[in-house]
Amino acid sequence: MEIVGRTVRARVERDFYIDQSLAIAEVLNDRMTWTSLAADVPATGGTTLRTALM
Repeated sequence: MEIVGRTVRARVERDFYIDQSLAIAEVLNDRMTWTSLAADVPATGGTTLRTALM
């Protein structure tokens, strides 16, 4: 998917056990590597958000 000229991808892995499930959104940066925008990993207890487009 492309948003504001940036390639964005989302990954969701769902498992029978919630602590083995996750969801991650990433953007392809200028160095052609993936930068995490948001991640929800129940095993760590919550959601983390980072600003990637500055």
